[in-house]
Amino acid sequence: MTAHDSLYEYAVTRDAKLDHSDGSWSSIVRPPYGFGWEIADSSRDRHTVWRRVRRAGRLSVQEVASARG
Repeated sequence: MTAHDSLYEYAVTRDAKLDHSDGSWSSIVRPPYGFGWEIADSSRDRHTVWRRVRRAGRLSVQEVASARG
């Protein structure tokens, strides 16, 4: 698989905040809709950047158009 055969998709989700009784908090991380998402960056508080790589040969025209924005 070469770079030209792949489609790289990125999405940013806002994580849900979970407050604890001691005053601390943590994030509830949920991936975007669909399969194959991996965390690309989680360094921002309450935001997660997701990435997935798909083979371009398996994509429909509508999927490519929606991935381009």
